[in-house]
Amino acid sequence: MESCEQYQNQMLDYVYDLLEEGERTSLQRHLTACMNCPTVLATARRQQGLLARASKLSFPDIRFKRPVAGVTLAPMVLPFPRRTKRRRLIGWAVAAALLISVGGLGAHRLQKWAAADTDKIAETGPNKGNDENGRDMNPAANINPGPIHNLGSDWGPETKGLAAGITLDGRVFRVGQPIVVKYRTRNTSTAPIGIWHSGFWRNHRVIVHDAADQDVPFLPRGERNDKQFAPRAPHDPSELQPLGPDKEESNGPDIYLTQLFKLTQPGTYTVRFVYEERQTQGWDGTLESNTVKFEIEK
Repeated sequence: MESCEQYQNQMLDYVYDLLEEGERTSLQRHLTACMNCPTVLATARRQQGLLARASKLSFPDIRFKRPVAGVTLAPMVLPFPRRTKRRRLIGWAVAAALLISVGGLGAHRLQKWAAADTDKIAETGPNKGNDENGRDMNPAANINPGPIHNLGSDWGPETKGLAAGITLDGRVFRVGQPIVVKYRTRNTSTAPIGIWHSGFWRNHRVIVHDAADQDVPFLPRGERNDKQFAPRAPHDPSELQPLGPDKEESNGPDIYLTQLFKLTQPGTYTVRFVYEERQTQGWDGTLESNTVKFEIEK
C-alpha cells in the first residue's frame, strides 16, 4: 500500500500527463478516498498554471507537450536524493520564479499573481490583462457571456457560459464491478471564465438515484467526501484559474461510484454531477452535468 507522500510525489507528473497508465489509475483511486491529497493536487495545478503563464510572457510560442511515443532519450543521472513532496513542489515554484526573472519581469509580477487581490492574478502583459484579440483575460471577473453553440447529449445545460459533462466506462455492470465516471467542464462562451480549483469535493456533489428516483445511500467514504461540500467557504485567491473561450478541461480525478455509494443491488440507476460556487469573484452559480443511466446486474 503506497503512502500519501508517495502519491503526492507524483502529482506534477499527473497534471502533465507523464504517468504510466497503472500509476495514473492508482493515483486517481487514491484521490477519491483521501481527504488530504486532493488539496495537494489543487496546489500542483496552480503551479502548472503559474509556469504556463510565466513562460508565455517571455516565450509566447512555447507549448508544453507529452514526449513523443517511441522516442527514447538518454537518461539524465543526477547525484541528488529523491525529493520529498514539499521540496518537489517548492522546486517547481522556484522554477517559475526563475523563468519570470530571466524574462525580465521581476519579482513584482510574481507577487501580483499571488496577491490576495484576485483582480491582478491573471494580468498577462503590458496590455493590462487583454489577449492579442483585445479580450479581457482576467479570471476574477464574473463573466456570464452567451454560449457559442449547443452541445450534444454528453453535456448538461449551458449555464452562464459553462457546460459540464460526464461519461461512464460502460452502461451495464456486474454487482461489485468498478463503475468509473469521468468529468469535464467546457467554456461555451466567447470570453475567458474564472474557475476555482479548490479540490473536487469542496465545490462538487455526485448524485446517484435508483429506479424510483431516490438517493442511493453513501458508503462511509462517500459520506466523508460529501461533507466537504462548501461552495460559500473562502477560497485561496491563487486557486482561481482562467478557462479560455471554447476550451475544455478535466475537473478532478475519475470518480469510482462503487467506492462512494451502496450499489450492491441489481437495478437501474442514474448519476449526475453538480458544480456550485458562491464566491464574489470568478464564475458564480450552479452547474449541472448531463444525467447518465446505467444498469447493475447479478
